[in-house]
Amino acid sequence: IKKDQLPKYLCIDEKSFKTPEGGKYCVVISDFDTGRIVDIVKNRQKPYLDEYFTSIPQKERDAVKVFISDMYDGYLYIKERYFPKSTFIIDNFHVVKLLTEALKELRVDVYKNIIIDDCLEKHFMKQNWKAFTTRLEYITNKNYYSKKRSKSR
Repeated sequence: IKKDQLPKYLCIDEKSFKTPEGGKYCVVISDFDTGRIVDIVKNRQKPYLDEYFTSIPQKERDAVKVFISDMYDGYLYIKERYFPKSTFIIDNFHVVKLLTEALKELRVDVYKNIIIDDCLEKHFMKQNWKAFTTRLEYITNKNYYSKKRSKSR
């Protein structure tokens, strides 16, 4: 399949795909504006990505204005080496995932180390952990009752 020209807004991501060479992922390059797949690279390891992007003329690479990927260090390497003039954007899924994980770590740390044992807040944090990652408009305004203490707050 003939490769399309690189888009102005380039997205790069991997898909699980085992290859005879031992690779676990192929790389899908797509156009952010249209969602169209531009090309697929058979492996996400640096030597395969180097070979692929080296074969693309510098003028075509310079036309890429925005480089969008997840936080895989191989993509940062590709962006810096082959698309130095483009803006680097981490896709929002991975930003939200990172923030959610940080919030979970903070909640667990507070739960384990700061809040006094057997208090209403500790029971709330344990039983209602999903509330910490829910959009404010979806949280109901209701009283909380501890199943262990039978008190409301």
